[in-house]
Amino acid sequence: MPLTYKGSNVGVTRRIGITVLLWSLLLPAWGMAPDARNWLMKMTQARQQASFEGVFVYSRGNDMTSMRILHRNVAGLEQERLIALDGDRREIVRTGDQVICVFPDQRQVALRQALPGGPFGGAILGVEPMDKFYDVNVVGTDRVAGVEAVELALMARDAWRYSYRLWLEKQTGLLVKSLILDHDGDALEHFHFTSLTLDPVFDDKAFQVPDGRQVVQHVTDVASAQAEGPGKRWAPGWLPDGFVRATTEISGKPDPMDTLAQTYSDGLAALTIFAEPADEAMPEGGMRMGASVAYTTVRRLNGDKRRITVVGEVPLATARKIALSVGEAP
Repeated sequence: MPLTYKGSNVGVTRRIGITVLLWSLLLPAWGMAPDARNWLMKMTQARQQASFEGVFVYSRGNDMTSMRILHRNVAGLEQERLIALDGDRREIVRTGDQVICVFPDQRQVALRQALPGGPFGGAILGVEPMDKFYDVNVVGTDRVAGVEAVELALMARDAWRYSYRLWLEKQTGLLVKSLILDHDGDALEHFHFTSLTLDPVFDDKAFQVPDGRQVVQHVTDVASAQAEGPGKRWAPGWLPDGFVRATTEISGKPDPMDTLAQTYSDGLAALTIFAEPADEAMPEGGMRMGASVAYTTVRRLNGDKRRITVVGEVPLATARKIALSVGEAP
């Protein structure tokens, strides 16, 4: 029998009146408490293995969206479906490493613009790096969408990344609410479930791709991507400590350098670097919406001008420094 919970609708994100300094006074100066480590491990497993269905709200800056999510794991294969509940009609269906975006109204949209940000934009990679770059502690309990949740605080140790507050469902460890905090302790992004069903019984049809215009993406692991490429490579010359390569995406065009994306993560935060052909009059600079930033510059790689764009949930100064460091790989 599935467990079903209902919560009330949410409005725009409230600003958090507690600064990072005040939080840090409540936390140990170094290391991660065993309980916190166990909860993070549980959260990582739940994100991949748990079966659930619900509606969540995700807000950044003045932008807020609500989506329905269905997720299950069948014999080690993750299946997920995201359905936008407001704005333009769109759905995202993921099976393993294949992501299909469907636009019933036939409108053409770039895949990376259609994918949701926040906690369901990608999986958390692991627990080990976190206590080197975040102070992580259990700080209390709460209720979210009718479920009992454990609250964690993850406070950044440097200025190159943000801090987080996470709420995990007590039975499964599933992430049910999160805040991304800037260095003043103010909330930049806010995610939480408004309704949640754990262990629902799904029909296979629930994960079938609906009719409409489709854009397909395959995420390639690093070794495979390097084997497929023509030998012309680039790499960032600088990354914040702890950020390691997670995935590489190749365009499939005759010259894979035409569109190549590399994703890096420190175990919690993630950023993606895109390299594309550059026009002569390409503007440079950055922008931020909530915790998400994008910084674009032009670099000469292997004799050609390339537009380098860094996108992710890191401070703008971090994205800029990474973009300006990109060069030819040795």
